[in-house]
Order: sequence, then C-alpha cells, then structure tokens
Amino acid sequence: MLAGAGPPGDAMDEPSYRRPAAIRKTRLPAGRSIADRELAELTCGVHALGPRPLFELLVEFDAGGPLFPTVRRYADLLLQAGFITRIGGRDSP
Repeated sequence: MLAGAGPPGDAMDEPSYRRPAAIRKTRLPAGRSIADRELAELTCGVHALGPRPLFELLVEFDAGGPLFPTVRRYADLLLQAGFITRIGGRDSP
C-alpha cells in the first residue's frame, strides 16, 4: 500500500493496510484528533460492508476486543466487499 496513508509512524503506514480513496476523504469538525479522524475513516469502511459485518464487529467489542485493531481488521475487508456480498455476508444474522 501507499506509505503515509495515515499519520507518520502510524499503523496506517503498514503495507498490509489499503484504505480506499473514498474513505480517506472523511471530514471531521475542526479540533478533532487524528485518532478521531482515523476512527471515522475506518468506520466508513465497516459501514460500507453492510449489517452483518457491523454486527460481528460489535460482538467482538462486547467480548472485549480492542477498538482500533478490530476496526482496522474489519475495514480491511472492504477490499473483499464484492465477494462478501456474493456469499451473502452483508445480510443480517
């Protein structure tokens, strides 16, 4: 992936992370932190996957999953959105 997709030294610089351009354009009100912006961008990716992945993400949070690593992992699935849709993975449980 593109180095520098996130703040310098951030996990977003990792080659495994490929955030689509549409998600990188998330805008937040002035005064919000970089972490808030990153979370908003990742959340857009998870939302685009549909109700089932969002449900599964919330189940992981309920079980005590860490916020940023879990949301990043789900946002990474956006690259597979077509496949997820074809196998019915967007549908509510």
